[in-house]
Formats: sequence, C-alpha cells, structure tokens
Amino acid sequence: MESGERGCGGFASAVPADDYVHEITNNIRKDVELNIGRSTSDFTPTIARHGAVGGTAFYIIKIHLGNGEYAHARVQQNLDQTQSLVEVIDNQTESSPIKD
Repeated sequence: MESGERGCGGFASAVPADDYVHEITNNIRKDVELNIGRSTSDFTPTIARHGAVGGTAFYIIKIHLGNGEYAHARVQQNLDQTQSLVEVIDNQTESSPIKD
C-alpha cells in the first residue's frame, strides 16, 4: 500500500502533517491541553492518519508538546466540517506509533 492509502474502512498510513492537519490541531489545542491538564510550550502536529466512516472523517494526529513530549489526538470531523476531540493519549514519544 502506498503512503497515505488505507484498506477498506481503516485508517490510512501515517503521513507528514499538512496545512489542513495543522489547522485541525490549532482548533483542538485548548481541548487537548484541558484533557492533559497543562499548557504546552509547543503544539506542533508531526504526522497524521486519516479515515472515514459513514461521512464522518477521523484523524489521529501525533502532536509535539515540547521537551520531547508527544500526545496522540483522535479527532472527529462531521459533514458540516465541525471538529471535536474524541480522545487524547498523553505520554507518547517521537517513536510511538499512532494506532487505530
């Protein structure tokens, strides 16, 4: 499978965060920081995976929080393009894989 392609119903392979993923990440920053219980010195998406089910898009985004710390954020985007944070997995590393 080529980078960014996905199997039937699954998430695409991880690809570098593009401008759209940066926009999504900016939109969810406050929710992520609230969820992890702290403000961050950095908030830069590095890679992302994308999937869709029934007209709803899902993104799993690896975010650099500063000081070598990362989090994985699962984001839902509805047909009306509104985005909401579904889950945050804190205490990740640069080499932690982003999983479905």
